[in-house]
Amino acid sequence: MRIVLRCVYEHLEWFGRGPHENYPDRKTSADVGRYRSTVRAQYEPYVRPQEMGNREEVRWVALTDSSGAGLLVVAAAPLAMSALHFTAHDLDAAEHIHELSPRPEVVLCLDYKQCGLGNASCGPGVLDKYALRPEPACFSFSLRPYAPEMGDLAEVARVRLP
Repeated sequence: MRIVLRCVYEHLEWFGRGPHENYPDRKTSADVGRYRSTVRAQYEPYVRPQEMGNREEVRWVALTDSSGAGLLVVAAAPLAMSALHFTAHDLDAAEHIHELSPRPEVVLCLDYKQCGLGNASCGPGVLDKYALRPEPACFSFSLRPYAPEMGDLAEVARVRLP
């Protein structure tokens, strides 16, 4: 699921694995916790642009403006998430980092699962247990408005909706 948000939602906070990017086969160094960053800081200057910034086992994520108001996403079950100033197409279309131009908007991606990375650039591909196969899948999450006067993000995320 890709959601495009206005550029004012630059502040990123999540409860999941972090603080650095992580994938199913690259997450043991990323503890589950509560993390804060910015969307701009999610960019990784890889020599060849590619998908980046994924966070695994995310229970909730918030994108907020400078006043702390914004969007809170609460997952029914842990999911994968990234928030960038690029779409997957932007990253795939560029051969070199100088060909990338950050979008002013925020591109939030919520994924049921991510494939492992493997090491195909200089070694074997992804191990079978981290590969994704085409099969029906279902995941759900709620989109909620958030403002600081509502209380702490973690407490608001715990509220069950009818």
